[in-house]
Amino acid sequence: MIYICAGIFLLILTFFLIKFCNKHHILENYSGDKHQKFTSSQNIPLIGGSIFLLYFFFFINLDLVIKFFLASIFILGILSDLKILVSPTKRLLLQFIIIIFFLYVLDVHLVSTKLLFLDIILKNIVLSFFFTAFCFLILINGTNFIDGTNGNVLIFYLIISILIFILKTNEFQTISNENIFLIIEIIFILLIFNYSNKLYLGDSGSFLFGSLFGLILVQLYLDNIVNISSLFIVLILWYPAFENLFSILRKFYFLKSPTQADSDHLHQLLYFFLIKKISLNKILVNNSVSLIINFYNFITIFIASTKPHHTQMLVLLILFNIIFYILIYLSLLKFKKNCLKK
Repeated sequence: MIYICAGIFLLILTFFLIKFCNKHHILENYSGDKHQKFTSSQNIPLIGGSIFLLYFFFFINLDLVIKFFLASIFILGILSDLKILVSPTKRLLLQFIIIIFFLYVLDVHLVSTKLLFLDIILKNIVLSFFFTAFCFLILINGTNFIDGTNGNVLIFYLIISILIFILKTNEFQTISNENIFLIIEIIFILLIFNYSNKLYLGDSGSFLFGSLFGLILVQLYLDNIVNISSLFIVLILWYPAFENLFSILRKFYFLKSPTQADSDHLHQLLYFFLIKKISLNKILVNNSVSLIINFYNFITIFIASTKPHHTQMLVLLILFNIIFYILIYLSLLKFKKNCLKK
């Protein structure tokens, strides 16, 4: 019964907020930035995060401290969406302060990774909290980086939600089946509106999803440290994490500011490639990008989930993903540069 009530509430809330924001021009996506013009110049409300947070507070039964943690991260995202908090440096600093505070309150930090050089560092409680907070920063901002085409973030975390649900049936105790099912429900409904180009997640939504799933997966590992490898969590989250790290490195290489937004992320290059090769509506191409990327993610995550404790297999999968990503990225970047030269 709760799933039906939650679904009806979500649909009514979403319809109302979309109409309200469109009418009063609130939280609009398009502000004229160069990287925004890459796929769309429409005014779409950035309310996916707002809807998710309201739904989360009303229907999902988790510790109140966790909800306040997510609300705090969400507020930073809203300030960014409203162009009030425009400095990436200040945003990162505030994120770090919020994360480290709530990790300490919740007493959530990595105590062992089964990797010798890291475990030596993690023996120091202060360094343990700082390292965990650093991992959260990478994930949160990496999630924001991959949020450039419809459904990319939502499908990615839908796959992870289903994986967690399956792991729950195998007695991995982290979060209730009811909560997971509710999270799957909201992601699915948001995906319908996102694929219809009616709403976007915005920074607030990306930060929210990264924070929530970071917390869930760290807790999953800590609760089942004997049964799963830390590299299993790394592999699950490899895409947003590597997107973040790779973007920083390539911007340094090309003498650009690592905080400067651009249109050279993998999903944007793939969109450029498809739009040049296939005669389809831009929205259809936009939607297709997330399906292609996340189909690959699904395959690797599914393989990893069959043996979440098998360190050697997980290392090989992570290395394969990184090499494959770089090769595809360089090919797509070369294609884009050749097209722009013509």
